[in-house]
Amino acid sequence: MTQLADRLNQLFENAREDGAEPRNAEVSAALRNDQGISISPEYIRMLRTGAKANPRPELVRAIARYFGVPAGYLLGDSYGALRIGSETVSNLGSVDVSGLSPQSVVMVQALIDHLRNLERSGRPGSE
Repeated sequence: MTQLADRLNQLFENAREDGAEPRNAEVSAALRNDQGISISPEYIRMLRTGAKANPRPELVRAIARYFGVPAGYLLGDSYGALRIGSETVSNLGSVDVSGLSPQSVVMVQALIDHLRNLERSGRPGSE
């Protein structure tokens, strides 16, 4: 499976508090109705199985918005680490992210990455 498929499946598996996964058809309808993005349930299935691995950028953004994560998470950016359920999928090291939503964990990692980039570039505030 591709990294996109793995991450997409994690989002599906953890999308609801009750543990019930949204169906591909449900996500397809929501993307069409809420964001005007046309995608078939079959295409979502192909993304989830890795049969398709290079969706249009606007589709990646729409799927990310649906699940409330940055598009970079689906594409494998370094701040795509999440704590999902009982599984820690994170490169935050010793930072305690327990109790934070996946979206908050992504924002914490994005902030860390931004500060790291500032320090590497020698920009103000990096000392």
